[in-house]
Amino acid sequence: MIKEGWESRELLDSLISQNPVVELEEGLELTIGSDPEFLIYCGIEPVDPRLINEEGRIFSKGAVEVPDGFLSIDLVAGGELHVARDEYLSSPENHLKGLAKLIYYVPKNFVCPSGKILKIKTNPYLDVPRSEGTKWGRSCGGDIHFGLKGNDRGFSEIIYTQKFKENFTEPFTKLLKEKGIKSIRGCRDVTNKRKGKREKPQTLRVTKNMDPGVLVAYFISFFAGIPLYFLEPFPQRIYRRTKTKYGAFGSWGISNRWGTFEWRFPSTWLYSPNIAKVALSISYAVAYEILHLAFVEEKAVKEAKMDIYSNAIAKPGNLARFDHVEENIEILLEGNETPPENNYKLVLPEVVESIRIMRLYKNYRIDLDRLIELLSRDWNWEVETDTLLNWINVGELERLRSEAAHIQETSTIEEMSQEELESMMSRAESM
Repeated sequence: MIKEGWESRELLDSLISQNPVVELEEGLELTIGSDPEFLIYCGIEPVDPRLINEEGRIFSKGAVEVPDGFLSIDLVAGGELHVARDEYLSSPENHLKGLAKLIYYVPKNFVCPSGKILKIKTNPYLDVPRSEGTKWGRSCGGDIHFGLKGNDRGFSEIIYTQKFKENFTEPFTKLLKEKGIKSIRGCRDVTNKRKGKREKPQTLRVTKNMDPGVLVAYFISFFAGIPLYFLEPFPQRIYRRTKTKYGAFGSWGISNRWGTFEWRFPSTWLYSPNIAKVALSISYAVAYEILHLAFVEEKAVKEAKMDIYSNAIAKPGNLARFDHVEENIEILLEGNETPPENNYKLVLPEVVESIRIMRLYKNYRIDLDRLIELLSRDWNWEVETDTLLNWINVGELERLRSEAAHIQETSTIEEMSQEELESMMSRAESM
């Protein structure tokens, strides 16, 4: 029988102390990838990628291959990073190294005209004025991808198996329904080929036969997305989700490029190596928890954990009833004392408590405790900061910028040395 409230946590502590930790079996090793976006600036002006042409382009090609991945221009934001090497997809630590190596190539491949200094910024949303008096809305996402070792499609496939349904979907939806959650917010974010638009978020009934992708995206959005949401700058975090068709709570899809499970709720988290590591670690820990509950966790421990997680979701006023933020944006921005966004904060204690009982909390305790500490002091990253300065020291950045024109002319790429990578990683740890 599943215990309630504090009794579940007491039971859980007892069970965990009695039972050895069981790792995911071979074939279930989780991998993590991403395609975070950023805004490109030339001097103080953001560059509208739609205006790039042969005379004034800031990029030699639409996408530039570099060692370990490629950089591309994105029509919604400004640029994207894509890590291609498998060795950088095995863990948050390794993926951070892959991203660091790609960021190193940005100032060598993006070139501003007229000698202006190129910068990149991590603003979730920006209205860009255009000559005809209209604005071009720019939204920067931080989509995170999950796969399995040796099989990019593995995560997307395994959540549709009968075993996953029996061990996760059915018991967890049963708990949610028992606690009054009859529907949740979900959106499989795919392109509508006929209309060229993305699907809108929907309120979907909670049933044992519901699409497991919806439940998985909701679970990750709740326990990883809510904390990351509050690190994003205000009000840009609201604008990204109300003025564009990106970043809805529970938004997900299957990547056309790799077949990975693509979680689309977060805004870009490239602000600094520290914030990137926090974002990757919490996302990885929550996705891993889902697999661990479904395929490995001892029954009594799983029941106690699921009870705690469903209690957090079922708390009155929580995000399960938070789908109306888009409809109440005016209330929120007018400074109402209790804006709908505060519904997120109502469940932060439960979310934090849930994070601390997850299987990988001890493995990523430094990053997850850093996240909890940032939330405790309402910290948000600065939208005007040149993100390159957070990743690359000033002297090295100046050298890379001075070489950029030569790189563009010769179309050669100088690979980042191991010494430079280690220097960047040590800088990340000190920030």
